[in-house]
Amino acid sequence: MEKLDALLYELGLHPDCIPLPAATAAFQAEMARGLAGAGGSLDMVPTWLAAAPPPRESGAVLALDCGGTRFRRALVRFSGGSPVLSDYLEAPMPGAGGGAALPAGAFWDALGQMVRPLARPGMPIGFCFSYPMSILPDHDGVLLRLTKELRLPELVGRRLAPGLLSRLPAGCGPAVLLNDTAASLLGGVTAIREAAGSGAAGMILGTGFNCCYAARGVELRKCPNAPDMIVNLECGNYAQPQGLLDRELDAGTDDPGRGTLEKMLSGAYHAHLVYLAAGHCARAGLFTPAGARALEAGPVFRAEALEDFVQGRGPWWEALTEPADRETLLGILRHSNARAARLVAMVLTALLRQTGAGTDAAPPFCVVADGSAFYRSTLFRAALGRELGEVLPALGRHIRFFKSPGGNLPGAAAAALQAAGEGAVEKPSV
Repeated sequence: MEKLDALLYELGLHPDCIPLPAATAAFQAEMARGLAGAGGSLDMVPTWLAAAPPPRESGAVLALDCGGTRFRRALVRFSGGSPVLSDYLEAPMPGAGGGAALPAGAFWDALGQMVRPLARPGMPIGFCFSYPMSILPDHDGVLLRLTKELRLPELVGRRLAPGLLSRLPAGCGPAVLLNDTAASLLGGVTAIREAAGSGAAGMILGTGFNCCYAARGVELRKCPNAPDMIVNLECGNYAQPQGLLDRELDAGTDDPGRGTLEKMLSGAYHAHLVYLAAGHCARAGLFTPAGARALEAGPVFRAEALEDFVQGRGPWWEALTEPADRETLLGILRHSNARAARLVAMVLTALLRQTGAGTDAAPPFCVVADGSAFYRSTLFRAALGRELGEVLPALGRHIRFFKSPGGNLPGAAAAALQAAGEGAVEKPSV
């Protein structure tokens, strides 16, 4: 395995390519630039939403979730502080999954068809849109750029709420925009309050990667007199130095040079990184001739198939019949997941330093985590446990992970209720 280690280090897919202390310091410095409005690769977007729990009792809210690959819709009400979902629908996300660009009108038509049956005049709408947005004080969102290979170019630079509301009956709304990390955090605030957390963050590691955190208003130097609120890092766009393999992958994407960090670890790209690494290893003679042929003619590299392989089953386990080839692919997966875990540890450590939270196990720093890549990858979760097991004791910090019940929909509903006046963030004086 020494040859494999050396090659993956050369390709930049080895965790030791990322010195954690220096990487964390650089990331936190970029956070400071974003909070000050001084440019950089972290947008540090104000959400104008407080990290506050939803009301214990509420009427129905229409909650929408436009994710990396799926669209979800439901009516959500709160009973005893817990979300109750009804009329749930899940469908492919319009404009995702490759193919030709989808016109804006066709996108809103598709959403309207799925949303209109539940829309009622005066009913608040929580609209989770899992792509980079600038959130305005009136809770509308302007799409900044496309990520995760979404093909909706006509939406960039536009307000999103009017497009949705134009496909619904008159009087519906208002629509409150937020991204998936803020929705995840808001959906888990009740559990965090019960755990008496000293700080809070939301993290999504699925098709894409992003984090948000409960920030103090004084940190938002670009927004004078801002109240305490959730700040969305848009950390998938962080300009993390790339390795040779990352640059090779990046060159073939829709947005080369953008989403650097996201392309190094998220579900939309990880399997392709493994595919590229396997090709380099085959050309270096690290697979047997039979294994190299299987890589050329074998199944598509997908996250589900690679997780099956780790578990000793599935198409890739069957395609690679030589034990040495299985061990080589497993080695690639171990290293790529370990690197991903180190990058996530970099972000979480920077958040700990920024907030000063988690100095005691009770209360800990609470992270509401969601996403398929976080929960379904055995190797990633083990690697993240090792990374945090080393760095947290050295820092004297404590983290506890939570999962938001019901995904992003309860958080979207909580945002709509908060903006309607039940715990809404006070707007700053400018």
